[in-house]
Amino acid sequence: MPSLEEMTARLMEEFRMKYANMRMFEDGDFVQENDTVIFNLGVESSNGSLLQQIDGETVSMSNLEKYAYLKDYLLGMCAGEDKEFTLVNSDGVEKSHPFESATVKVSLHVSVGTKTDKPALDDSFAKSVGLESFEKLSSLISGTASARYEQLKKNALYDQLRFRLMEENDFVVPDWMCLYEAQMAVYRDWE
Repeated sequence: MPSLEEMTARLMEEFRMKYANMRMFEDGDFVQENDTVIFNLGVESSNGSLLQQIDGETVSMSNLEKYAYLKDYLLGMCAGEDKEFTLVNSDGVEKSHPFESATVKVSLHVSVGTKTDKPALDDSFAKSVGLESFEKLSSLISGTASARYEQLKKNALYDQLRFRLMEENDFVVPDWMCLYEAQMAVYRDWE
């Protein structure tokens, strides 16, 4: 469970992101952590057969998921830039790419990107969201974080109690309840 300070910092960052301004890449801009990019990707096996071709894929650099293996290559690229590189999976080493072929050649092109300009943590930001000062904004976010933190602590305690009761006691579930749960599962699958 995160500490109260971590939760407060995370909430403040989420609030900043909510009020951030998005803008297209300009000359000199390059891909960074919080940017969104549109790229084209080509992946070939070592014998030259095409394994994957994707055009116009939009991804947030903070949430790459299935393209995590491209992160280090995308970071620092500019709009319109091309990059080619080879990835190798070795036995006994963490996989560097998700393809079956041991060695793949990757062609990457960044078409466009957007920057996320987060507001500064100051009085002008607080006033833009309807509060009189940053101190007031900070106080409200700290109060929200504190309430969430207390709820998490309470839920964790309930979970510990519930798991302990289940470990130390045998509960007999009536047949009718099992039948009802099975019927509900079938009903949910049909929807």
